Amino acid sequence: MIKEIKGTISVASLTTLKERKINSIRALKRQKERKKTAYERFKTNQWFDVDEGSFYSHLHIIKSTETNLHSQYIGKERPSSATQETTPTTTMTREKFAEFWRPIWESVSEVPIEADWIKDTESALKQHIQHPSGPIIITKEIITNRIKNKRNWSSPGKDNITNYWIKKMVPFMETSHQH
Repeated sequence: MIKEIKGTISVASLTTLKERKINSIRALKRQKERKKTAYERFKTNQWFDVDEGSFYSHLHIIKSTETNLHSQYIGKERPSSATQETTPTTTMTREKFAEFWRPIWESVSEVPIEADWIKDTESALKQHIQHPSGPIIITKEIITNRIKNKRNWSSPGKDNITNYWIKKMVPFMETSHQH
């Protein structure tokens, strides 16, 4: 350490050396904490990938503090791979499934259609939703304007076709419709 001091040894140079060493120790401590946090996240993600169910069953509290911007999961520790304590899971068979759901499926319950809340809801909906009085007319211009205003690569609909390809098909549909 004394070799790090340039020039003569004085109180000021010793104090500077002391401060530098303290700062380097603090930096090493922060680096160690970051590596530990990164390793814990890695192991948590790995656990989630391997066994999602046991991960969620051991997850109790999500804690977030002002100093820690990332969520911290607090709960029972993951069982070590050596002991590998697994919770016995019950396998769902057709019989167990039917036994659980049959009473719900087969029970007939009377719903009071004349309930006040149903009438209130119907009247509120009638006030806000206007039903068209005549037939709905859809023109070619309405369709082309709607398609033009869509974003090209947004999520496709139920047909799994993105808007880009629908826009490309419109001229084709017009020419094939004329023949």
